[in-house]
Amino acid sequence: MCQETDILIDRLGKLIQPQDEWSDVFDVVRYAKLCALDTTCKTIMGISAHDQDESEYLEYVTAIERITSILHQRFLTPWLRPEFLFNLSSLGREHARCIKITHAFSDKGHDTISSCFSWTLYLLGQNPEIQELCVQEIEVLLGEKLKEGEEITLRDLNSLEYMERCIKETLRLFPVIPIIGRDLKTPLKIKEHTLIPGTTVVVATYILHRDPKIFPNPEQFDPDRFCESNMKDRNPYAYTPFSVGSRNCIGE
Repeated sequence: MCQETDILIDRLGKLIQPQDEWSDVFDVVRYAKLCALDTTCKTIMGISAHDQDESEYLEYVTAIERITSILHQRFLTPWLRPEFLFNLSSLGREHARCIKITHAFSDKGHDTISSCFSWTLYLLGQNPEIQELCVQEIEVLLGEKLKEGEEITLRDLNSLEYMERCIKETLRLFPVIPIIGRDLKTPLKIKEHTLIPGTTVVVATYILHRDPKIFPNPEQFDPDRFCESNMKDRNPYAYTPFSVGSRNCIGE
């Protein structure tokens, strides 16, 4: 992970130097995805990948983007929801081709990593005073190691408590799973209403995380929401960025 981070920092550094010659914006998600792909390849499959070379990942990244777009379109198009009709459609055939590409590569969750990383950079950039607190924490806890060029370990990363709060607050505002869908197997009673088995229930995590009764000023980026003192009385189901229950994200 350290090697992949160094490559990413080097690539981003070349884009923003020198500061007085900035002319264009750039999409940080593109670079975050490549870094996440290299990291997951090395961490999960034990192989060194492609030094974040976009040309090596182009077919795979394009397939992932098309699958996401097709699933959104299918969700909004009732006649495409039955598997039989979807498979006969041009979108269904394209979806099958893209799935074959991703299976050949073996998708291991890079997309959620890059999404969280990109939004964290965005929110820190929008809140420089919070970004400065993150920098100070890193300098105090890891400064000597970084100066000596020593490898940063998982224990080191776990010591960055304020950074962790920033990431959790990012996932509150921009959860990697913004909508959770479940099919009921048994009746579910909600106040005076009873939902019958077979009903599809959708939980909008994006909206749940903006409940002002749980998170005052919900649009504000405030990492201190995740201080222990502020979390102790909070319902555990009020914050579910990776879903919840037996089918939550294994990467949590």
